Amino acid sequence: MYKLTEEAIDDFHNSLERCGFSPTFLLDFYKNFVASSPEIAAKFEKTNFKTQARVLKTSLYMAMLASDQNHEAGEYLDRIAGLHGRDALNIKPEYYDLWLSSMIATVRDHDPLFNCEIEQVWKNFLLPAIKYMKSRY
Repeated sequence: MYKLTEEAIDDFHNSLERCGFSPTFLLDFYKNFVASSPEIAAKFEKTNFKTQARVLKTSLYMAMLASDQNHEAGEYLDRIAGLHGRDALNIKPEYYDLWLSSMIATVRDHDPLFNCEIEQVWKNFLLPAIKYMKSRY
């Protein structure tokens, strides 16, 4: 598994902050994600996207803390994994690949410094959490 360095964590945080300067970053992510599959669109049919965007922002920051082995962040990820599992929201493992593709596309559109290195930082940062979420299905 890829070990995140302090530099990679800083690069991720800085990219996330640059994206966050755009008030539509997270909403644009959900537009991309919902458009990625009719099944995904159906899952989000009755979603309040402003609320969902706030939850995602928290999750991204908690994932960053989890990369430092933060206990509370790990518990948060456990809770989210449980909510997304087969017996709750039933988020299928293959949806996470669409989620990642949608996130990278949105970062590409919103981070003015986006390049292949920033893309790899986002992937290296998010893939362990995605792998964990898939394993909890």
